[in-house]
Amino acid sequence: TCCNTCNELKDAYLAKNLSYAEVIESTEQCGSAVGCRIAGEIVVSKASGNLHIALGESRMKGRSLVHRFNVQDVANHMIDTSHTIHSISFGDAIPGFVSPLDGASKTVRSGAYFFHYHIKLVPTEFIDRYGTTLATNQYSFTDMARNAQMRKGEINGLPGVFIVYDLSPFLMRSIEKVKPWSYLFTSSCALIGGAFSVASLVELLTSKAVTKFFGCKPGLVL
Repeated sequence: TCCNTCNELKDAYLAKNLSYAEVIESTEQCGSAVGCRIAGEIVVSKASGNLHIALGESRMKGRSLVHRFNVQDVANHMIDTSHTIHSISFGDAIPGFVSPLDGASKTVRSGAYFFHYHIKLVPTEFIDRYGTTLATNQYSFTDMARNAQMRKGEINGLPGVFIVYDLSPFLMRSIEKVKPWSYLFTSSCALIGGAFSVASLVELLTSKAVTKFFGCKPGLVL
């Protein structure tokens, strides 16, 4: 037996110089291949780099990474780079820190698109209230998308999702501090004192207004 997966089926057709475009959608192996969900962790060096999910089989050629694929997959609209980023982070998860790319979603209606996310990482040192130090990265990003398919049988670029990251030379330090109980007391005193000050001001203005318009001082009986 052969061809337990969609890729094995494609390889078998290619080995016999046959086109699989006509049968690909009707086969059980490829009919259920509607997408995938990727999850995991990657340890990288503290240098600029990129993470990508792209068409084809990747392999090293010299010092470069190249992708080997059949252009028929693009010509026959068998590649769909629509995606949703459920969660992505660069370092330890820190309460209260926001990940701007979480929930980002892109949908391809036609063509073979590549999506490029350029991420600017800011190394961050977080010290919690107990003195524990956590290392993470906050980030901002810009994105762009382009159709790599020029016309049938020709492409200009590699369809896929590319996350290119670059490290900032600066370090941000965030320290969590808890306000003491004395802060509540002093805040309450300040609030009460402010209320008395406002009341005194209103009383003073009212007294002057009555004296000016009625010619008498409040509280005096003539």
